[in-house]
Amino acid sequence: DIKNIILKLFYKDCVKDRRYLFKKYPKCFIGKELVNWLVMRKELMVESNDSTRMLTRADAVAIGQDLLNTGFFSHVVGDHLFEDKHLFYRFQIDGGAQTKSRRAKKGPLLLVNNIFKWYREDFQSKHGSLFGYMQTYHPALKDDEALAKLKDNDVSFRFQLYDWRLNSLENGRKIKPLLFGAKTTTN
Repeated sequence: DIKNIILKLFYKDCVKDRRYLFKKYPKCFIGKELVNWLVMRKELMVESNDSTRMLTRADAVAIGQDLLNTGFFSHVVGDHLFEDKHLFYRFQIDGGAQTKSRRAKKGPLLLVNNIFKWYREDFQSKHGSLFGYMQTYHPALKDDEALAKLKDNDVSFRFQLYDWRLNSLENGRKIKPLLFGAKTTTN
């Protein structure tokens, strides 16, 4: 499991107390360091078209974003998605983000792809609202009576990074990452 490998091998060398603008951030790591570590791992390979290659930096950022999305770690103050930059992140086992909730809305928080942000007007023009579009195509949002009454201004959206690998020709041939020797198929 990639999470256990990261905790065993990456954690001990890269998680430490850090400072930024005179503020101390305990037990955190730098996003760029995790990307560097992932691309150097020989166990992490991507298989496509009868060949195997090392992870690219974009692959490593996508893995980091997936781990952030699952709550494995978070930005230290909850302000950033996972990036290949000198940004601090903290594993959940160490407390995750240390921030106050800034959500003023009482409805659900939906994690959605950046495509919905970029083309929001198109989705709104066809269905009246972004949430209306989502309700049309997502059965759980449409069939729940309480959720069916909600509008965009009742719902908070958090827009996630778009995975540009979805646009590649290789993806049509089902890229298969080899994560520490275990073959998996990405959809």
